[in-house]
Amino acid sequence: MTGSKRESWRRWLKWGDFVIVALVVLLAVALLLIMPGRLGDSRVEACLMCDGKILRRWTEEELRAGGETTIETHGYHYTIVWERGRIRFAEADCPDQVCVRTGWLKSGGNLAACVPGHLVLKISGATSAPAEPDVIVR
Repeated sequence: MTGSKRESWRRWLKWGDFVIVALVVLLAVALLLIMPGRLGDSRVEACLMCDGKILRRWTEEELRAGGETTIETHGYHYTIVWERGRIRFAEADCPDQVCVRTGWLKSGGNLAACVPGHLVLKISGATSAPAEPDVIVR
């Protein structure tokens, strides 16, 4: 064999390839600088809505303090309990009881709904990695 020299990989690239790589790197750095500010909002709050209207809000401090309230809507009665930063439908006289069986809402994104009563109870704010499984199938 003759002493053929391998071509450098840099000869295959055009100036436009370097521009694209530079833009991707700049975009990645910009996202890293912007996102921590948006993810830093760790305020947790609970919200009870009926037909899209907010009936009651609980701040994180109120959720930790604990309490209980009753509400009547669309002919059904509900008891809502909150303690240690979590909230739930404790009692309801709706026919299916799905809202009660949902249990405690603990972190951002959790919600419980009662279709007959047109109620939605949800927690918004910081989400954390769950310490327990999402679903258990038997």
